[in-house]
Amino acid sequence: MEGIEMEKTLTASEEMFAKAFQYCADAIGIIRLDNWQYIEINAAFCTIFGYERDEIIGHNSKQFELWNNVEERNNFFRKFQGKKELRNLETHWRTKSGEIRSGVISAVKIDIGGQEYGVYVWHDITKQKRTEEELNFRNALLSTQQEVSLDGILIVDANNIILSANKKFFEIWGIAGELLEERRDERILEFVINQLVAPASFLEKVHYLYENRQATSQDEVLLKDGRVLERYSAPMFGSHGEYFGRVWFFRDITGRRMAEVKLQREQSFTNSVLDSIPGMLYLYDEQGNLIRWNKQHQKITGYSAEELSQMTLMDWYKGDEETQGRILGEVGKALQGGFAEAEADVQKKDGTKIPMYLTAVNLEIEGKKYITGIGIDITKRKEMEDALRQANEELEGKVELRTQELMAMNEELTAMNTELTVRNDGLFELNEKLKIVQNSLIRAEKMAALARLVAGMAHEMNTPLGICVTLASHLEKITQEFSKVYDTGMIRRRELEDFITECCEASHLLLMNTGRAVTLVNHFKQVSVDQIGEGRRVFAVKEYMNEIVMTLTSKLKNHRVNIYCDDTIDFDGYPGALSQILINLILNSLTHAYDVGEVGEIQIIVEEVDGDLSITYKDNGKGMDKAVLDKIFDPFFTTRRNQGGTGLGLCIVYNLVTQLYEGKIECYSQVGGGVTFVIKLPLHLKNSLDK
Repeated sequence: MEGIEMEKTLTASEEMFAKAFQYCADAIGIIRLDNWQYIEINAAFCTIFGYERDEIIGHNSKQFELWNNVEERNNFFRKFQGKKELRNLETHWRTKSGEIRSGVISAVKIDIGGQEYGVYVWHDITKQKRTEEELNFRNALLSTQQEVSLDGILIVDANNIILSANKKFFEIWGIAGELLEERRDERILEFVINQLVAPASFLEKVHYLYENRQATSQDEVLLKDGRVLERYSAPMFGSHGEYFGRVWFFRDITGRRMAEVKLQREQSFTNSVLDSIPGMLYLYDEQGNLIRWNKQHQKITGYSAEELSQMTLMDWYKGDEETQGRILGEVGKALQGGFAEAEADVQKKDGTKIPMYLTAVNLEIEGKKYITGIGIDITKRKEMEDALRQANEELEGKVELRTQELMAMNEELTAMNTELTVRNDGLFELNEKLKIVQNSLIRAEKMAALARLVAGMAHEMNTPLGICVTLASHLEKITQEFSKVYDTGMIRRRELEDFITECCEASHLLLMNTGRAVTLVNHFKQVSVDQIGEGRRVFAVKEYMNEIVMTLTSKLKNHRVNIYCDDTIDFDGYPGALSQILINLILNSLTHAYDVGEVGEIQIIVEEVDGDLSITYKDNGKGMDKAVLDKIFDPFFTTRRNQGGTGLGLCIVYNLVTQLYEGKIECYSQVGGGVTFVIKLPLHLKNSLDK
């Protein structure tokens, strides 16, 4: 009975060993060490190495070359030789399919019935190795990414202890390496906040994120040195939700912000330019959808921006198949790289149509084709074309009618030509007579000017000559009385002295008035000669102007004429013309500037300026409005025609200045402000003027 129990126990033990052997996850193989044949393998062996059981059992282990590396195999057997067991030697083996796998091999020697066997166990660590290699790769990749990143990166654990920071973090904040060695986040914060424009809000966000571990954050930080940093922070959680800490990213976006500001300015400028274009600007994609437009597009068509965003190219020509086909043809030309243009009626939102000149060119953006162009309202041009066409038609009719009339007139003209030839001879003779009359009128004008001088001169000489006659009569009377007394022989000393005194006084007055008459005659003679002769000579300007004014004394009466001129200014010109200019200006002022009984003042300023003789003539009279001023030099224009004005005085002045002297004259005046004439006469006249 005892033997049976032992046998049962042994059988049960063998079954347990067999199950453990077969279901073990590691590959197990038993080899006879005298001939290296496999006597047993488990299921995991077949799974790991890829061989069937029949391919292994009874075969020499060396024929399979399970070892990937001969050196590893030799090293194993060298270490196993002379030992009872060998554990966990890392090695690599090759499967039936040629796959290289990693693992650790353990071996133990056993003796069964005097025969030595080797039990080999292969533990597959291929996945573990690959996981380790992937983890090492990821760590290396993460470390490399951190160091080459444009961001400054700071990683802290759940207790806000610094785990790592890359070089960029230290560069951005200017932090010394000693602070990192302390591993304290608060020490970094103390250093950082001194560089911030708003440190309080910065710290508030940091404390909030540390207290709210689930929160992420992205904002911008402004530094005192003008830099702008983008700050991003996110928590780190494990696969089971455990909190590992927080990572901080800081990126210097100063350049980007400056570029954005510059881009914004450029976009604003571009939009302003586009909106200022006096026509529709449009951009369509290849499918004909309206992508971009300017404000003028909205104004012309009446659609809002939202409505335009839904428009297509063909929407502008609804119901007009002919125009749609023509536009599509031009669009195709533009998409092929050509320049397209067309005239078409575009439908506005209110249903009306507006004629437009449209252009299109191809534009490629990021590999996509677009067409862009402008549309110009040609309504006015069309109206002008219609008006021109109508005018041409009317003109053609008028030309036809006129042609017929001209043909009839031509016949009449042919008949009249003969008569005109005869009359032409008569006109030629009449023209010769007109020349004679013209010369007579010129001489008459000169004589009229001389007559005015004579009249003025006669009036001026009347006073001194009248005094002379009176004095002569008085002398005759007292001489006769004295002669009678003398004949009586009764002359008293007192009577003789009175006679002598009266004779002396009368002689003095007689001499003074005759001298004045002589002076007037000389002035008159010089001015009259200049008026008639038109000769050119050198004369003293101030002295000559005084002579002219003296001849007008009877006209001036109480009016004052002040001449401001350097005594040394001599002028090589036509004194008669200058006399006529000055007389006409003075008479014009006396006629128009002052009312009866009003006393006026006239100033004549003469200077040499830039090779010209500058004469400024001013009066302080009534002045004139712009309507009169604009016509002042026109012939026959006068405001006193009913009072004897001819309207030729200032016209003559203008012609003498501009034609004879080749000078310039300008007039300035306003109502109540008097009048000013500025005359510029060349100091050096051309020889051709001396006629």
